[in-house]
Amino acid sequence: MALTVSTAKSPQTYEYVPLIERGEKNPFTVTVRRLTPKEFSFIEDKMARINQDQSVSFTTGTFNWEIVKKGIVGWTNLLDEDGKEVKPVKVEGGIADSSLNLLPMDIITELANVIVGLTKDPDNAHLYLAEDETEEAEEGSKGAKTKGD
Repeated sequence: MALTVSTAKSPQTYEYVPLIERGEKNPFTVTVRRLTPKEFSFIEDKMARINQDQSVSFTTGTFNWEIVKKGIVGWTNLLDEDGKEVKPVKVEGGIADSSLNLLPMDIITELANVIVGLTKDPDNAHLYLAEDETEEAEEGSKGAKTKGD
């Protein structure tokens, strides 16, 4: 069987609602995309660090930050203390650090896991976007939206 690849010019994007926001009337919703193999490889290569004692440590926080920085396309329903919507600032290479600093670390980690899943296993995107984590794979993703190729 031949390998089938997507030749779309821009990566497909997906709408994702973080777990803590599910069930809210107007949930914080993030538009994410798959990373290219090159983008993912460059980030993954930065993950391991050799310490002075020659031991190896893994910088998962930095890995998650870089994945989310490149993988977020935008978001809606992030409100400031006055109830005004805060849009992410886009810079070359992704979202500005100042925008990412607005998000709690647990959401950054959750988004990184989703983006990695979409990047490594795009054929099973519904598993990473599912509204109900307990739903069966064959049920697809209730409420998760995909934006064209």
